[in-house]
Amino acid sequence: VGLSMGKTPDAFAMTEVTSGTFCKYIIGTVLVGAVPLALAATAMVIINVLRTIGKALPKVWRIVCSVLSVWASPLLYVMHAQPVATATTAAAAAAGPAVFTMNRGGAGRTSPQQIVEDAIWCGKGYEVFNLCNVDTDTRGISLAANDSSHYWTNDSGAMRHSSGDAADATHDIERMPKVKVRVASGTLHPVASRSKSLQVMKTRQSGYNETAELSGLLYTPALRSNGRPIRLFASIYAFYHDGIQTEFNGTNVMTLPNGHKVQMTVDPLECKARVAARPAKNVHHAASVNTTDAVFDDDSINHARLVHFGNNRTGLWKHDPTTCKHCMLGGHRHAPYHKKQPRERAKEYTFFGQRVSSDIVGPFTPSVTHGFKWAIVFYDWYSGHVSIGYLKAKESQAIKASLQQYQVDNQAHLKDGRVWEWHTDGDGGFTSKETEEMCLELNTRHSFSVAGESNTNPGAERIIGVLLRPMRILGSSAVGDAEPYWPFMANQAAQAHNSLPSRRFNPPATPNSKLGIVESKATLLKRFRVMFTRAYVRLPDVRRPTKLSPVAFEAITLGWDPVREAHFVLVPELGRITTVRSISFDEREFPVLPMLRHVAISHAAERLLPAPPNVFQQRTPLTQATGPSANTQGSTGLYVNNSGAITRGDGSTVTSPPAAAPAAAPPPATTATANGMRLSAVASLLYSTAAMPGWLFRSSPGAPWELCNATTAGGAIPLPKDAHDALTGPYAKQWREAMESDMTKKMGNEAWELVDSNEPKSAGTRVHGGKWAFAVKYNDDGSVKEFRARWVMKGFTMVYGEDFDDTYITGMNCSTSNCLFAKAASLKLTIYETDVRAAFTTAKIDRPLYMQCPTGFEPKGGGKVCKLYKSVEGGKSSGNLYYKEHGTVVKDKIGCAQCTADPNLYRKEWDDGEWIDVGIFVDNALLLPSSEAAKDRFLVEYRKYYTITGDKPVANFTGCDVTRDPITGAYTLNQTVKIEQYFNKYLGKNSKLRAAPVDTSADGVKKFMSIKAAANEAEKNFMAGKDYMGLVGCLLFLTNRTRVDCAFHVAFLAQYMSNPSPDAWYALLDVLSYMYKTRHIGITFGGEPRVPETQSDPPLNVQQFIADNGLHVYSDASWNPSHAGHVVMYGNGPVAHSSRKIKVSAQSSTEAEICAGVAATKDIKFIRQILTFLKMTPNGPTPLLIDNEGMWFNVRNSGVTARTRHFESWQHFVRDAYENLVLTVHLIDTHSMIADILTKAMPKVIDYYKKFRDIIMDVVY
Repeated sequence: VGLSMGKTPDAFAMTEVTSGTFCKYIIGTVLVGAVPLALAATAMVIINVLRTIGKALPKVWRIVCSVLSVWASPLLYVMHAQPVATATTAAAAAAGPAVFTMNRGGAGRTSPQQIVEDAIWCGKGYEVFNLCNVDTDTRGISLAANDSSHYWTNDSGAMRHSSGDAADATHDIERMPKVKVRVASGTLHPVASRSKSLQVMKTRQSGYNETAELSGLLYTPALRSNGRPIRLFASIYAFYHDGIQTEFNGTNVMTLPNGHKVQMTVDPLECKARVAARPAKNVHHAASVNTTDAVFDDDSINHARLVHFGNNRTGLWKHDPTTCKHCMLGGHRHAPYHKKQPRERAKEYTFFGQRVSSDIVGPFTPSVTHGFKWAIVFYDWYSGHVSIGYLKAKESQAIKASLQQYQVDNQAHLKDGRVWEWHTDGDGGFTSKETEEMCLELNTRHSFSVAGESNTNPGAERIIGVLLRPMRILGSSAVGDAEPYWPFMANQAAQAHNSLPSRRFNPPATPNSKLGIVESKATLLKRFRVMFTRAYVRLPDVRRPTKLSPVAFEAITLGWDPVREAHFVLVPELGRITTVRSISFDEREFPVLPMLRHVAISHAAERLLPAPPNVFQQRTPLTQATGPSANTQGSTGLYVNNSGAITRGDGSTVTSPPAAAPAAAPPPATTATANGMRLSAVASLLYSTAAMPGWLFRSSPGAPWELCNATTAGGAIPLPKDAHDALTGPYAKQWREAMESDMTKKMGNEAWELVDSNEPKSAGTRVHGGKWAFAVKYNDDGSVKEFRARWVMKGFTMVYGEDFDDTYITGMNCSTSNCLFAKAASLKLTIYETDVRAAFTTAKIDRPLYMQCPTGFEPKGGGKVCKLYKSVEGGKSSGNLYYKEHGTVVKDKIGCAQCTADPNLYRKEWDDGEWIDVGIFVDNALLLPSSEAAKDRFLVEYRKYYTITGDKPVANFTGCDVTRDPITGAYTLNQTVKIEQYFNKYLGKNSKLRAAPVDTSADGVKKFMSIKAAANEAEKNFMAGKDYMGLVGCLLFLTNRTRVDCAFHVAFLAQYMSNPSPDAWYALLDVLSYMYKTRHIGITFGGEPRVPETQSDPPLNVQQFIADNGLHVYSDASWNPSHAGHVVMYGNGPVAHSSRKIKVSAQSSTEAEICAGVAATKDIKFIRQILTFLKMTPNGPTPLLIDNEGMWFNVRNSGVTARTRHFESWQHFVRDAYENLVLTVHLIDTHSMIADILTKAMPKVIDYYKKFRDIIMDVVY
């Protein structure tokens, strides 16, 4: 039977078919001795009968065994006196019959007395097991005695696993069982315990990495020889009870239950097979724990804590890396291909930052919560210090910001506060023009190596390899997918590298020590813990449901956080990554690592600081966080769970969005950390119910982890791409409400009706597509004001002549709005602002149009499209239709008069003397009423046709912040916020600020005025990729509105937009730098008019001047180069100004001045018409102040001279205005010509620039 089952005779002989020992030996004797099969069959029948009796009557069975043992003893003696031939060796024969120690095939000789003794102990309730190949007092155990104490001898003759080391009993321990074991000498030994043992077995290829559970392990203290424990692996018992198969016959392989194979080694003298294994300590069986990867001792733990760096780096702890599974999997090194050649001695560097090498590594799997795919490393050649930045894409702006932030973070260590040489390869964004320009700004030499060639950037390439090895090892140690957490692994690897000694220095030293940072062994052990292991943390900000609820949460360690001197942990239950100090570690367990798409990042004790500029993560920089104290009692954080639902820390589901944005809180001070850098604190999400889920990102190397969050991060909420993205993201509830609000408004306006999808075909027209457009509006403090969603038409599908005709739409001119502010300041009245909600959807369309149904709001069953009755956003003609219809409503239905000079200016007067001026800018309106009652009367009529919001004193209009002095009534307009945005976009807060738009030295002014277009290919290549035109557009928006003082400089540089030179680019950045330094300066209207001094006859009519609220004009021009400028002053402020290049070749300074006067006269006529419509009619001609006698003479006197006979008709425009009493001409001193700053760059030798600027912009100090 046994042979038919494929078992060897000796294996069958050792099979437990009964609970006694006698029958096993009988069967073995019959089969091995070649007794006829009939006798074997008879014996089997007898055994089965006796087994049945034994089960029913255990005590009777033991007595029968004792009696039959006397009959069987002769056969047993004969059998065991003759060893099996296949297992006999010369050494075994020489050892004598009493000490046979065969690897397989039975036990040593057993006497009848021993069998009777076994039967007697069985009668007493004991179990007796034979360990046939082991003796404690003979040389039969020489293999175990001479080798490591962690080797197990594989013995098919042993009936149970046995060990003389108590440490092998790992779990389920039964103390003092009724069990005895007999060794080869015949001695019986008591068993101290019976247990299970989890053994991690060693292979030659990968170290300790194969794990097996051994059941029924017998711990026998007597199993020792020469002071070392003896371990026996019972192969037959393991086959039936542990699922472990053992193959000898030359293969010598053990097959574990999981199919993995463990190679055994065989001693040729003793003919014993052995396997190396160690007990896994403190292993708790749980489904979520990787019990196959236990850590064994303190050295192994310390090795794993220091991210598996080798002994040459750790130094403090000697550890054999071949015994670490993860080192072999993630960091296995190949054999060298050739002998290591001596390297040339590297150049000696003497200070930090003398040479820094960088390279980009990736792409990686997009990281959890923030989606980083690339890393950029910075390696300092002097100290060996490494910093890492994280990027979403390999863009030049990201690289530029990374180097800038690296310098900021290491400012304390850098000589002269800069990187002296930055070495990169010649690939990717490293060679962009933006990067080169940035290096010039930072005074950093940029050197290159050959792109795509190995070992040409050795510093950065080698450090990448140094960091990738521990990252791979950390990833292999995690249970689950660890790749999305790669930034945490990189962070830990970089910190360990900076804290461990390097053989690069003699004597070995750590990179941190080269920077003056001393770290002890205790510090390292406290900071570094085994990543991805289990931890228990207390989160005081999370309220417990009951008094008996657990006080701690299970967490997974993610490394050391140098910002707060704490530990990064992931709390799967809450879907939250945080930093904690109250933490307990279990570094032997590896829980399953979850993959959370959206994770809340928070720290209960800190608040959000203004984040550094992060041009590659989010173009709009973060603003200061808002919110009450994070320690407020009862505060509850909000998190995103695994299903995407937003829940509170106590587990309750959020049913409504935060009610309101919290108040602003002052930022805490930065903290000094062990890496020697000044790092800001991380954000806190725990702002009562105002907390929202967020995501972690790092703006640049060395920068702290920052938080993006719906209620605190101004401009940092990523906008969804489509409806699906919006409704499945972390702000699904807010976007859903915004979409429903838009649908409600459109349905309220009766924008469309649903019709059959076949109707457009029958009408001979098409169905236009649509999409959802999303936006987030923010308060002034950066907190979230509103989520907005609009269903818009895809206007690009519309065809001219079929779907639309006109697209033109205009807004109120800036000069018109300035006149309104000047009038309000003069009369000390208040200006109000209103807004028409969903303005474009209020205009009726002029032809049939069809559009698809809004995504997410389709009718059941489908087959419907929207037939439009009102225009919608995105349509080509939507703005034009609204503009026309709105003008008709205001003029014809409300009864306002329309200004002919500016059609967006209206005025209504009532019979009782009340009046209101209305300026329209698309869907916004400025209201200047004679009283609040007049405003209310107008709005009553206005609201009959539109939904009006606002109705408050104006605070912001067309990008200008508006403030009013409550005492004098003066209005001030500035663009501080816009200037800050442009500065952060193009320069950054670490740039040098300038006190003037140009270098005010004589050489500096000359250099600026000599700027030309790009002259050669080198300059053109340098400017490739520079956003010169974009920056010019930004600055023109500022100068045309409030920054009159920079109008000339921007206009002068704007002429090179088609072919800019590097000099023009740097000059443009200087202007922006000056604007940022003086960003709080604006234009002011109000106060008593300042009367200028004139030098010509007739003198200025002061009485008329004051009655006209100081309306006058300064006009000036420079001849070479020819540039004209003028400014129209009204109410002590500039209501209009211009700085432009003269488009004719002026033959004299007089001709240049006349050209400038023509432009000024145009503005004079326009402003006079606007003021007349506003009932602020000038009482006489407007003074035109000039400083050129030739122009003064030619304007006042008709006739032709040698210098004017070539004039064209437009050049006589000023004379015509003079003769028609539109203006008068007055000479003033050149040193009083404030328009001079609009015609040239002015040197500081005579500092008139600041004086003229202050007069024009009414700057008060």
